[in-house]
Amino acid sequence: MSSIKLRNIATNSVQQYTNARVTDLA
Repeated sequence: MSSIKLRNIATNSVQQYTNARVTDLA
């Protein structure tokens, strides 16, 4: 896997976590 793809996966994971936290706080 390319480093760009790994970076995208990591970014997606952080975004999903952030979205989950915002939903919990809402």
